[in-house]
Amino acid sequence: MDQPLSFVGVLNDWLSERAISMGKRRTGSVSRIAVRLLNNYPKHFTNNYDENKKVLDELIYFPSKVLRNKVAGYIVRLKKGE
Repeated sequence: MDQPLSFVGVLNDWLSERAISMGKRRTGSVSRIAVRLLNNYPKHFTNNYDENKKVLDELIYFPSKVLRNKVAGYIVRLKKGE
């Protein structure tokens, strides 16, 4: 696999947004991370949520499981829409 990506700024944005607005709305950070990863590594992801979580662990460091899981779920949704 390629070198891990660094989304420190995006992750910090997500953490600050999460502290401000609690709710079920998907943050822009989750969408941006998912779209960037899909554009950079399209062959690594599938429609399987559990496989995507494993791939995400290999590609990028996430400060929380919640963020990783949200990104994995959104990637599944994007892949099903293709």
